[in-house]
Amino acid sequence: RRNQFFVVRMAKDYNVYYVQPVLPFYKFRNRKKTIKSLPNIKLISVYKFFPDKFFITRKINELLYKVQLSIKVARKIDVLWINDQNKYFVHKKYSKSYLIYDITDDWTKMNFPKKELAFVKSADKFLCDIADHIVVCSKTLEETKNIYHNKVSLIKNGVDFDHYQCEKIIDLKINKPILMYTGSVHAERVDF
Repeated sequence: RRNQFFVVRMAKDYNVYYVQPVLPFYKFRNRKKTIKSLPNIKLISVYKFFPDKFFITRKINELLYKVQLSIKVARKIDVLWINDQNKYFVHKKYSKSYLIYDITDDWTKMNFPKKELAFVKSADKFLCDIADHIVVCSKTLEETKNIYHNKVSLIKNGVDFDHYQCEKIIDLKINKPILMYTGSVHAERVDF
């Protein structure tokens, strides 16, 4: 994923806390703390205790998220890089940090239920308004966010070909063509 390549590159020059996607609380034992080959990256696991379906449970989850970060992350960080607009509330804890809002998909255009879409749009707008810098991955997103003028940078998606090279070609002895897809699959993008 693009943000993971950014993190690996940043770890060459900086110490990086990488907060992984939220896990259900029962996966506590499955957490990883570090990546041995990348000593400057500390993986942070954060757990969700309640469904976000209701306003009150979402607010409780936000509070618990911030408490978990307080325990696992230094009090002061220089740069806060937010990729998931639903984590807009993290900026309050690190309000003195330089805030980068990285938009890899236009979630404001997805086919969410009305209430959820309103929340996503609100969080996205909030982060765009307060961010010191906005990074987008497509020309369309760059045009959409152009109202923020000089705060927006386009960094297109790409592939690190060397990362995916094998030393040995393996013949799977399968006669049919094989399709490989890497990334996430969403009903909004794929007609199953």
